[in-house]
Amino acid sequence: MVIIKEQLLAMDNGKAVCRAELAVDTAAELPSPAQTTDRVFAAGSLAWVISTGGIYGLDSQGSWILQNS
Repeated sequence: MVIIKEQLLAMDNGKAVCRAELAVDTAAELPSPAQTTDRVFAAGSLAWVISTGGIYGLDSQGSWILQNS
């Protein structure tokens, strides 16, 4: 996973809460909230899956939703 761009929104229990644009090789690499140790990705974050060209958006429940099909 590569963070292309991020915007700090707040701090929560020592973690940065960020809205981010990410790039991953496959959809399996999309981060879950439990996988990140130093930041939390906020709803509205976007991820580009390089292998398929898919764009995913993070919803308020913490799920990545395919935006283009």
